[in-house]
Amino acid sequence: MITMPFFVFVSGEVMRMIGMLAVASAVVLSGCGGDDDDVEDLLRAPASLYFHNQLTDFTAPDAASIRVDVVTNKASDPLFEDVGYSTDEQGGMNLKLDADTETVNFQPRRSTVDLPDKDISLAAGGNYTLVLMGDLADSSPLLNAFRQETPSVMASNVGVRFIHAMSQQAGIAFSIGTIPDLQYGKATAYFSDIPNGSSRLEVEVKDAADDSLIATVSCPVQAGKVYDAIITHKGFADPDMAMFCQQVEGS
Repeated sequence: MITMPFFVFVSGEVMRMIGMLAVASAVVLSGCGGDDDDVEDLLRAPASLYFHNQLTDFTAPDAASIRVDVVTNKASDPLFEDVGYSTDEQGGMNLKLDADTETVNFQPRRSTVDLPDKDISLAAGGNYTLVLMGDLADSSPLLNAFRQETPSVMASNVGVRFIHAMSQQAGIAFSIGTIPDLQYGKATAYFSDIPNGSSRLEVEVKDAADDSLIATVSCPVQAGKVYDAIITHKGFADPDMAMFCQQVEGS
């Protein structure tokens, strides 16, 4: 009889946690009064951030003018570096926190010019969609963080929430399906929707004041997943509306 070998496959996240536990055990067993705080710091999961740059420049359109770094008060090097206008999904960056919840200062920087900074409360292990929005002619672009969630959805549906980041429509609240009043810089709750036959999520965006149609926008999605859908400009100097979808971590 042939005995088949037995393999156990583990994810990269599990391997990371095993490694952290091994290091933590070494600290505890060092025999020199291992500090509980050191162990807690080692085991604390980082916050993960997915940055979208939706800055526009309608005054003197120049792709280089809207490229930004994002620096935090936790390191001198940028967390995000030389990011242009975002039109698709973005990779995430981990940020190690010093407590289970920590307020971190984020400073967007365009060339040598600092944009308005923002103090943002982050939770260890939390995943966030971080959106920079506004026009360079505006004195106060917004940097907002939206904590991601992973609600359960049917295999044929997608989970989605919408984020209003369209600076030229900042004074207009959007109506999307049953959502009556999405304000600029805000996000809806998550809800379930059905992709069309081309595996795209398509929605009509209306002016909440009079229910008039502004635009129909869409983005590629995969059934069974959850997304943050950013409604913004098609390009950094394009007045047309578009929607860019960021898959939520863990969905």
